[in-house]
Amino acid sequence: MISRKELDTMTTTKETGIKYLKIQDIENASINKNLPNLKNVDEKYHNYFLEEGNLVISKSSPYKIARVENSKKTKILATGNLYYIEIDEDKVNPTFIEMYFKSDEGQAQLERLSTGSVIETISIKNLKTILIPNLSREKQDILVKEYLEYEEQLDLLDRQKEIISQRRKELIEKVL
Repeated sequence: MISRKELDTMTTTKETGIKYLKIQDIENASINKNLPNLKNVDEKYHNYFLEEGNLVISKSSPYKIARVENSKKTKILATGNLYYIEIDEDKVNPTFIEMYFKSDEGQAQLERLSTGSVIETISIKNLKTILIPNLSREKQDILVKEYLEYEEQLDLLDRQKEIISQRRKELIEKVL
């Protein structure tokens, strides 16, 4: 992948439509909206652009998992510390796979297949051996619909928490 030195020369503050995804850009199981811009990307890296519906998973524990969304107008290149998984959406709902990887059972499989004593990592070979429940696409879609409703509720609670925290901060400032 792209070396740190090469990456520094490619980064720009201008909007270019080409972004770069690092592990730290995955927060709360979603990809940060403000990814760094790249000036240009050598053609040899074009095969590594992420596509809508791809899953991204960190190579090392604790495993961060996110689904690529809203990337049709933007090209996103992942770092060498991330795997990306292309999913045949005719057969499997990408969000269902994401749900499974985030579940206790999915996390347990990732941990069991990890190697290393200080920093646990998972190899691509071991990642390919993870067993995903074989549910019909219809059943997957039903579960995903409910999952996304819960995600929406959690997002709403997060926004409410931010508003309340800001009001609490302003309360003290009113007195001072």
